[in-house]
Amino acid sequence: CDFRSSKWTDAKFSDCHFEKTSLSTSKFVDCQFNNCTWKSIGISSNEMHISGTRISNPHDFIQAAYTNTDANVLSQFSTSPSYQSYRLEGTKAKVARAVLTSIQDHGDDDAFFDGVKAYITQHLIAKIADKKYYRTQTSSVLEWIKNAAIESALRLELAIVSLSGWINGWGGKLGRALVAGLALMIIFWAFYGTSGFVPGVL
Repeated sequence: CDFRSSKWTDAKFSDCHFEKTSLSTSKFVDCQFNNCTWKSIGISSNEMHISGTRISNPHDFIQAAYTNTDANVLSQFSTSPSYQSYRLEGTKAKVARAVLTSIQDHGDDDAFFDGVKAYITQHLIAKIADKKYYRTQTSSVLEWIKNAAIESALRLELAIVSLSGWINGWGGKLGRALVAGLALMIIFWAFYGTSGFVPGVL
């Protein structure tokens, strides 16, 4: 369905499935999306408005964002699939920040920490997409190397951030992070003790 130019206030969507749904120019004020599923949805960082609205699974919401990558269609608008994909990642990052801000004071803890995951990871993915796009567009060897190096560093950062986020539940499960830290210390203690690096430990 197409929600274009519609405004929703105090509306509650529960267990709804949104597929190929355009939300790009919609306004949601004090709404709730509870346990909804998302697939190929249209969003916009400039025209879609979200305020005081709770989305229970913001990461799934952001990842479901879709753009047209049909080369035949895009050629009519003097653009390309690679450019559209690059722009989409940036749009997803901006919308993720808006969603996080919206649920910060209006959502439960699980939704908030899932929103943190959506924003932090998508922010890095957008940067990676930016460097990848300009790397493929440049004819300068130096610029290609520069963008490739930054892209690689960002990919490493994303992997580290994703791992640490998984361990601590994106800030919501600090106890699990403590257990993981203690387990790591025990593993190193056992390894160094049995390998002879630290005589007398075991």
